[in-house]
Amino acid sequence: MEDKTLRETAKVLDGKLIITDDENNSEGPWIVKGKDVSLFVDEQEVKGRVRVNSESKIDITFNESKAMRELNINISEDKMIASISINYSPEVIYTLEDTPEAPMITLNAKVKEEKFPPKFTRDEILKELKDRNIIYGIDNKIIDDIRNMDKIENVIVARGKEPVEPIDDVLEVYFDTNAHKGFKSDQCGNVDFKSIGSITSVKKDDILAKRTVGKEGTIGINLFSQPIQPRKRKVKDMMVKTGCKFKDKDTIVSTMEGKPQVKGCVFQVNNVHEVVSDVDITTGDINFIGDVIINADVKDGMKVKSGNTIIIKGNAVRCSLWSEGDMQIIGSAISSTIKIRSEFSEFKGYLEELSAIVDSFHSLYKAVIAVKESGDIKGNIRDCDIIGLVIKSKFPLITKIINKVLSTMVEINDNNNELFRVLKIKYANKNYMLISGVEELIKVKTLAEEKIKAIEAMKDINSDATIGYIQDCTVFCSGSLTVNGKGVYKSNVYAEKGIYFTGEGQCELRGGKVKAKSEIKAKIVGSPSGVMTEVVVDKEGHIYCDIAYLNTKFIVGNMETIMDETCKSVHVYIDKNRELIVEKFKI
Repeated sequence: MEDKTLRETAKVLDGKLIITDDENNSEGPWIVKGKDVSLFVDEQEVKGRVRVNSESKIDITFNESKAMRELNINISEDKMIASISINYSPEVIYTLEDTPEAPMITLNAKVKEEKFPPKFTRDEILKELKDRNIIYGIDNKIIDDIRNMDKIENVIVARGKEPVEPIDDVLEVYFDTNAHKGFKSDQCGNVDFKSIGSITSVKKDDILAKRTVGKEGTIGINLFSQPIQPRKRKVKDMMVKTGCKFKDKDTIVSTMEGKPQVKGCVFQVNNVHEVVSDVDITTGDINFIGDVIINADVKDGMKVKSGNTIIIKGNAVRCSLWSEGDMQIIGSAISSTIKIRSEFSEFKGYLEELSAIVDSFHSLYKAVIAVKESGDIKGNIRDCDIIGLVIKSKFPLITKIINKVLSTMVEINDNNNELFRVLKIKYANKNYMLISGVEELIKVKTLAEEKIKAIEAMKDINSDATIGYIQDCTVFCSGSLTVNGKGVYKSNVYAEKGIYFTGEGQCELRGGKVKAKSEIKAKIVGSPSGVMTEVVVDKEGHIYCDIAYLNTKFIVGNMETIMDETCKSVHVYIDKNRELIVEKFKI
């Protein structure tokens, strides 16, 4: 019998499928779909195996891929670094893998050829960067190095210029700035009330403060050639009042012996007026520009006014007290009027004048720019000449504004600074030819703004008071009030910041009204008999007390509540839902 097996076979030779069968036998060899090929027999897709013969229509296709090249640019969040990744994928051409002749064969694909795309040229890489608006800090050497590489991953090709941060001014103060030194006590806790008289003192020509001027930062540039501004240099402004002067533009020295003080940016040295006895009809009223120390009491009907601090080591009885600085009453204040005000009020007019400088120079700058851009100016005319013409024609009152602020700066001893020198030399004296360019107008505006900022910072530097006991008094304090004795009884007390009861034992608030902006921290409020006592804070404020008796009224903003029973650990405030909250525990 003839062997038909070899007549019903298939093989792949040189990538071509060859079918051998017997024309008298309808059955043929088996072919199996293998890896990375698609097989169709008589237009039907084959997923597994199929019997074929020489008459079968066999189509074999491959999962061929086209050549690709990818260039990705990654830009950092701060727009300062651009990195590039390049990947080349070849076109892969497949053919069938050769097989031995057999009744059943598997058709597998094999790579016949790989064709890589051309590499990115230097100009193409630069164009891709430009299309992403990257025009600054490109490293051409890196680009030359990578353009012939087969694969590049996150290679930095452009880097912006970082801004250089400024060096801030440093102000060194050569005296103790702690306003409240407190009292000395012995090992048994006995307080030496005389120790409060020991104050920091300076002599004539002593250095009070030195300023080390910093350095402005430099502008950086990002990948898109956009400027990056450094933060502003922290400028330490310095001003002098009585008792001191500028030795040079960065050094303040004392002109007299006395007590040094700094509030905000303002330095001064105060004379100290000390009274060893009571202030009464024999001493007369006291009205002193510096500090006042009274070693005894202030008696009925007397007035004590200080341009700075007042320290009373005894009591203040049916008198009037006024201080521009802090006040301390070691004993009690009885039936007196007490006012502790802030020094900031004297600068309000100065601030208005500085604001006028800001507005005037801003308007002047805009007007000069408009003239330059209008085309009305023919020829090569300098900025300083245009500024002079614009001032003469459109801003005739600016000289009056400048002279007014210069006068104030001299009056309050704030004339040792760049703003004063520029206004005086170039504008008040009409030396416009000294102006280098229109941008100088913005510089003047910036200097005035910095001066305003320095002075406005003093708003929060208020004068504080410490009093042992207050009864039947009216008290106004521009800062915080501390009651460190028996408490407050039937008085009207107001503090711009907080009121704090710190006395040992029975430190009580009984009767009258106490009001503060931020917070009140009390110990015992009201009395068992139900004496009406009002405790008031602003709408953002908080009230705390250890014990609150019934009939105590708490007011926060425009909301109030009256205690109908005695409670402990009381906290009153308005929450985020604008509801008045009274946290308390029953006794």
